[in-house]
Amino acid sequence: MPETTSSLSTLMSRMYEYIFTPIAYLLYSVAVLVFFWGLFEFMMSLQNDKSDKREQGKKHMLFGILGFLIMLGVKGIINMIIGLFDLDLPVDLS
Repeated sequence: MPETTSSLSTLMSRMYEYIFTPIAYLLYSVAVLVFFWGLFEFMMSLQNDKSDKREQGKKHMLFGILGFLIMLGVKGIINMIIGLFDLDLPVDLS
């Protein structure tokens, strides 16, 4: 039985390292880019006094913040699952 547990732990570790981590970094980056794009749109609309662009910029900033918060929530859920099953992963999750 120990071989099954260690192979499961190894599989989970590799899945986290090679699948989840790159996807998470990509989604964090997208959320930050959407936020800053919205901020740019908002600032440019103040200069040109365009209220429709200002509202669109606000929406993009809100979506960027929500995306970032959702990713933080997903990371928290994954940390809870890892703690619940007492998986020994070599990567730092905190």
